[in-house]
Amino acid sequence: MKTLKISILLPAISLSMLLSGCIGEMFSPKEDPTQFFILQSTAGSVSSKLTSKAEINFYPISIPAYVARDQIVTLDAKSGAVSLSEIYRWAEPIRNGLTRVLTENIRRSDPNIRVFAYPEMSPSKHPCSLKVTILECIGELGGKLDFRGVWTLSIPKNKGSESKSTTKEFTITQNCGNTHKTYIESINRSISKLADEILLELSKEN
Repeated sequence: MKTLKISILLPAISLSMLLSGCIGEMFSPKEDPTQFFILQSTAGSVSSKLTSKAEINFYPISIPAYVARDQIVTLDAKSGAVSLSEIYRWAEPIRNGLTRVLTENIRRSDPNIRVFAYPEMSPSKHPCSLKVTILECIGELGGKLDFRGVWTLSIPKNKGSESKSTTKEFTITQNCGNTHKTYIESINRSISKLADEILLELSKEN
């Protein structure tokens, strides 16, 4: 009888140990592979030297719907398929990142320039205004980044209420590199080049 009890108990104990091991593994903490990125300002090639101070109201950037995601979006150029990475993500809304970095790049070029990114607004009576629409911001790992759009800069004439508006299309192409890190760097460089274009126009009119 004792032998029978032991033979019944052993499988039950083994099953209990196996289940507790599986359950323990199920609830044990696991490493999260997700990586979060932010856009960063980089030094541009244009160093503005304005003869007077300039204040710019920078209105909200328009971006394509496919970009406005938490996931970092890349492209398969051959098929046209868009890839949304669940591992590589933005640490802030990309619209905020684009606004922040473009603002920083313009500000750092010249101490005479102040940029007020919406909802901030210049206290000046006759500030400049900047509007940017990004039509494409996507590329292929191992390929090229397509960064295209249009910007409009309005500059008051002789500090008066009348303004001169300049609208220009931009097309900036950058090598993406083979990783998401280098992909982000290509976007940083593109924003820097866009800032240079805007600064050149501002310098001409100031």
